[in-house]
Amino acid sequence: MTALLPFKIYNTLTRQLEDFKLADAATRARRGYDIGLYLCGITPYGLTHVGNARTMIVFDTFVCFLRAAGYKVKFVRNFTDIDDKIIKRANDENRSAESVSTEFIQAFREDMAGLNVLPADAEPLVSQTLPEITTHIQRLLDRGHAYQAPNGDVLYEVATFKNYGKLANRKLDEQQAGARVEVEPGKKHPFDFVLWKQAKPGEPSWASPWGAGRPGWHIECSAMSCKHLHGDTETFDIHGGGMDLQFPHHECEIAQSEGAYDHTYVNHWMHVAFVNMAGEKMSKSLGNIMTVREALQKFDGRAIRLNMLMTHYRSPVDFSEESIRQAEAALQRIDAALARAKGELMIVEEITSYVRPLPELLAKPLLNDFNTAEFLGHVFGLVKELNGDKASLEVLGHLVSALEVMGMLPKTWPQLFNDDLSPELKNLLSCIDTARQAKDYVTADALKTQLQTEFGGKITITPAGAKWSKN
Repeated sequence: MTALLPFKIYNTLTRQLEDFKLADAATRARRGYDIGLYLCGITPYGLTHVGNARTMIVFDTFVCFLRAAGYKVKFVRNFTDIDDKIIKRANDENRSAESVSTEFIQAFREDMAGLNVLPADAEPLVSQTLPEITTHIQRLLDRGHAYQAPNGDVLYEVATFKNYGKLANRKLDEQQAGARVEVEPGKKHPFDFVLWKQAKPGEPSWASPWGAGRPGWHIECSAMSCKHLHGDTETFDIHGGGMDLQFPHHECEIAQSEGAYDHTYVNHWMHVAFVNMAGEKMSKSLGNIMTVREALQKFDGRAIRLNMLMTHYRSPVDFSEESIRQAEAALQRIDAALARAKGELMIVEEITSYVRPLPELLAKPLLNDFNTAEFLGHVFGLVKELNGDKASLEVLGHLVSALEVMGMLPKTWPQLFNDDLSPELKNLLSCIDTARQAKDYVTADALKTQLQTEFGGKITITPAGAKWSKN
């Protein structure tokens, strides 16, 4: 595809489909990327369930697509490792909160690998962002958006932010306290929310100008996104999450961030719809969840991923044994077509030349509000062609490129570009992989520039590592 193709995305804030606003060239050059994307990650107090996994799969695929389209993306996905639920589990099990969060962060990473979900470029922890959190809170106090309650907690005063409720399209006098919004004595308004909680016996705490305690839920994401995506000095591009986070969490993020800094917090808001099981939203409160760990024991990880992507991200998706078995059958058709093509079309000297960039016509659904359902319809059309009299290296190349974007190439598929390369080229690709694994993206980008200067061609970042093609 031609680099930097324009695309449209539905913005939850404006409630309409709109052209993506690409920052000017000078801004992109200064910050070192084209698109900054922040995704609310997990609170690691237990195993991740399939409902949460849908959001991770959607944004992992979205980032892969943007990169295939030529955009340099900085993808930030956090871990909320300071939280009431973590503390409760730690106390119930007579262990430290840190040991709980560490255990389930590792479990999350293992589960995501089983779904072909790649690590984010930055994965900040709340516990590593406390200086930025306290600075942000102090700024809100200084600007008159926050106050200290009689019990010592620091609260955000929602009445001081005239646009509170704009994301969820709610007026303040119509608001109802949502999950994790505490109503307690000392609040000026029932919907004022906690920025800093005073320490309680038996709970971990950290020092602050307002006494020992810990941050509230909402301020954590504001601080982490600002830290990693220049949010304290400029608007960043895309903020994502599950639809359940729209209110109050993301609403509070906007109030905190725009209250602290004199610019729009985020240009585009993307929210992923729920996963249904037996016709009801999958949720822990209803007791109808399945963890990713349980799902991976029963089903192929690629099939789970395919099931999530066969429905548009803004529509609920059904998760059932029947739907996953249908996805597995579809993958078997794909894999059979690839195996047949491998045997009939490919010859050794063409291994590095048969792959084709994803054509704009094929990518069109993804450019229009990231319509993976329609895109996958075209993918199965390529499978049909590959199995019929229209089979060709070009069709194979397009199919492989599409499957790479979707994160659904079979693990048995060979390294597409790197089998027959010079030692120098292979070494540079290996160094890029090493730098990315160490999260040294400055070095990785410098190596990519060096490689393209010396050898030309195209570099693609895939779950299997950096790959190079001639075209």
